[in-house]
Amino acid sequence: MRDGHFLVGDPDADNCQMICILPNRGLGHTSFPIFLGIQGGSRCLACVETGVGPSLQLEDVNIEDLYKGGDQATCFTFFQGHSDPAFRLEAAA
Repeated sequence: MRDGHFLVGDPDADNCQMICILPNRGLGHTSFPIFLGIQGGSRCLACVETGVGPSLQLEDVNIEDLYKGGDQATCFTFFQGHSDPAFRLEAAA
């Protein structure tokens, strides 16, 4: 965290990205389902099945479209958890 923003990468390096986080309103609120995006929310993290198992990748999908009820939102949904002092994510897909 820096100045109230969640950052990915070394905050002192040039490769740091601000992450956009929005809730997935289509799933129950008890497990904290969220979408994660970078580059102003124009690219979102997805969990996709590959030949060797699940893999994380960035997809060119707008986070606001997912928030409004995109038809393929499950692979972009992550459940947020806290296990002090760590922040934990689990893919919904």
